[in-house]
Amino acid sequence: MFETTWGLAADGKVNKNGMPNILQVALTLSKYSDIFRTVKPSYVTQKIVFGILSPIAYLLGYRATYKKYIDN
Repeated sequence: MFETTWGLAADGKVNKNGMPNILQVALTLSKYSDIFRTVKPSYVTQKIVFGILSPIAYLLGYRATYKKYIDN
């Protein structure tokens, strides 16, 4: 998860606060929800909102992780 987030930041794909697009966040945090969760919004809210956003993100070409950011 951190490799993807840092890779996006290095490529300039984050906002001025260092956050990726909400669609990217939905995919990445959903993929790693068994090992990492944010405090806000609540986990239930995350599951609902990310569940709605994830299919849209995939259709728009976003991925939970990107091979180019993963250290092999």
